[in-house]
Amino acid sequence: MLSPLQACPTDVFALKAALLSDGLLAQPAMVANRGRHNPQLGSFSFFEVVSGHSSTLNKTLRPEHFYFGHFTQVNSGVVDLDQTPEAGKLMIELVAWDFTKGLYNFYELIGTGSTGATWFYRGDSRDAFLDNKNLHLPSVPERVRHLPPNKLV
Repeated sequence: MLSPLQACPTDVFALKAALLSDGLLAQPAMVANRGRHNPQLGSFSFFEVVSGHSSTLNKTLRPEHFYFGHFTQVNSGVVDLDQTPEAGKLMIELVAWDFTKGLYNFYELIGTGSTGATWFYRGDSRDAFLDNKNLHLPSVPERVRHLPPNKLV
């Protein structure tokens, strides 16, 4: 879908413009990263569900085919989108269904400092599944499980 563009989007504004010009719509949802009672911290995530008919792909994308997320910050007391391309900063997370593989692909737009931002492919849902298999921590040793609460190590 991005191949016909002169350049890959380097912020969420350019990504949304490319989606809209291709006939797609993005519907946002918001998450308060530090809890709904802490809006003064300004840390929110917007996750957008993309759907519609892509003229480039000549496919209709259903809501489960394409998602992306981006983030906010507080700037002079105002919450705004955080799209400054500081080196190493995550600017966009993107999940897209690969119709050929039958898996989701994961991408990140990472800031590079003065040169802007670069897209990185982070793997597919098979890779995520394999990574998650390693998240299970070993069970708590029997001796620790039976200690009285005031004797926990």
